Amino acid sequence: MNKVKRVRINKIVSELDLLLSKVETLRDEEQYAFDNMPENLQDSSKGEILEEKIDQLDDATDYLSDAIESLKEAAG
Repeated sequence: MNKVKRVRINKIVSELDLLLSKVETLRDEEQYAFDNMPENLQDSSKGEILEEKIDQLDDATDYLSDAIESLKEAAG
């Protein structure tokens, strides 16, 4: 891989890092909201839905982190 392509990959990595940070912030906000719900609401369908969304955001952070690492490896 030539230098130009490595630079392009590094730019993509930077963009993904920013997106990762935004998704992590959203996940943390949702987790905070869930943690501050009364227990009876946490155990309700609303709480379960919020937990699912938190899990999905957590999965998204994992996928973004994996993509970043793979791109870094590809750039060498």
